[in-house]
Amino acid sequence: MKNNFFLKLIPFTAGLLAIVYFMTLYLLPREKPSLPDDVFPDEPEILSSRQDGFYREPKNSLDVVFIGSSSIFCDINPNILWDTYGITSYNFTSQQQELGTSYYYLEQMFENQSPKLAVIEVMLDGHEEEIDTIQAHYAFDSMKNDIHKFRAIRNRTKDARLELFLPLIAHHERWKTITSQTLKYRPGQFNLLKGAFIHFNHTLKETITVPEDLTAEPLHEKTIFWLDSIRKLCEKNNCICLFVKMPLAFYNESYAYFQAVEEYCSTNGLPFLFLNKNAEEIGLDFAEDFADQLHLNWKGQVKISLFMGEYIQKHYQIQNKKGDPNYSRWDQDYAAMMGWVNAYLEQHPIE
Repeated sequence: MKNNFFLKLIPFTAGLLAIVYFMTLYLLPREKPSLPDDVFPDEPEILSSRQDGFYREPKNSLDVVFIGSSSIFCDINPNILWDTYGITSYNFTSQQQELGTSYYYLEQMFENQSPKLAVIEVMLDGHEEEIDTIQAHYAFDSMKNDIHKFRAIRNRTKDARLELFLPLIAHHERWKTITSQTLKYRPGQFNLLKGAFIHFNHTLKETITVPEDLTAEPLHEKTIFWLDSIRKLCEKNNCICLFVKMPLAFYNESYAYFQAVEEYCSTNGLPFLFLNKNAEEIGLDFAEDFADQLHLNWKGQVKISLFMGEYIQKHYQIQNKKGDPNYSRWDQDYAAMMGWVNAYLEQHPIE
């Protein structure tokens, strides 16, 4: 009798897990591209899930992986790096990602990729013992379920672990927002922009000049812990680590933190790019190239991507894979992206 009970329980449990999986899949919030629907008539959600798209990239096919917050995915466009320099890269990122979360993203990334270079954005220093629930959902909801995600939730959160392990708890009421377009989404689809996100608006900002005598602020011991952990993890995986700070359209006390990271990198023999210091070289126009104080628009994204591609080409031995038939999909994705970008610009010219 007991054996019959357990035999019946197996398909019931399997069915329940399948229902939970598919409900979670379609109820998770997904970012929409900042483009009108008529530009993407046949590709719902194509630009939305950065993490999901990362897992579809062929094993060990990426030479550069960008890790960090929205400051990376709004500023770096891997398709541009490909078209100009033949660099294969991906933005494996999440909104408001801090250094502690970045460490676990790196751990998971090294399971499937062996890049020559990992570029880590340092906007948020990771000094908190735990991150807030919204920040955690951004980071972990679409992250692949494995030991690295489990350790990240356990070590970077405290109060909301159950709903992070089972995000359906937090998003169950989103069934009201499901449309026929939502149901067209399929897990594991390629992300056309390789994790990037495009803004087309621009916000007038004043030019920011970094003082030459900028004083460093002592780093929090937890920040040093994460910087050390990221550095050693990259070394263990024979990967060069490049810490960066994407450009900002404001100046405040956080610049002292960025200066401290630069000094940390110098002490440990690592490069560091604080791109506000390179604004003139990049040709950054603070009146035209920012979508808001933290993020670049399409014009700025192109400039930063070209600068980063040139910097990578100059300082690291990364093969130009343009023309390699094994990477023909990259040419197709760049062409598709530009087709959609140009379609938008034809309808909404940027003055």
